[in-house]
Amino acid sequence: MDKKKINEILDQLVIWEPQERVDDRMHIRDREQTKRQLFSLGYGEEEIDEALDEITHDSRMVVDGVNITIPKKIKSIKHQPKLCELNCGQMLINQKIERSYHSWPEPHWRTKCTNCQHYLHPKGDRLVKGVHEFKLYYQRKKR
Repeated sequence: MDKKKINEILDQLVIWEPQERVDDRMHIRDREQTKRQLFSLGYGEEEIDEALDEITHDSRMVVDGVNITIPKKIKSIKHQPKLCELNCGQMLINQKIERSYHSWPEPHWRTKCTNCQHYLHPKGDRLVKGVHEFKLYYQRKKR
């Protein structure tokens, strides 16, 4: 997989923090600072000017005003909608499923989708709307 394809996939999955823009004033300031440092090391002014003229904006890897050598930072992840895991038929984002252990009337686990407020039937074959279905199921099971 090439780099372009990976970036396309990442752009679909994450929200990036805006990157700092590199403007010409910053480039001039960096150039003057470099010039002072080289001058303090004993280089002549003509040598310094020639060397700095060879260094262009392209060598700093600046594309569209952004330094591409600085890695992007992820701001947040784009959550993709998907079908409810308990098969209620809804498309959900950030589904939360609660599982709780109950000892009455018989030890069992209850699985509940907090988005659609449905419970998974004790047999696991369908969804039920409320806890009363659990009570009925265990009453019938005792008989």
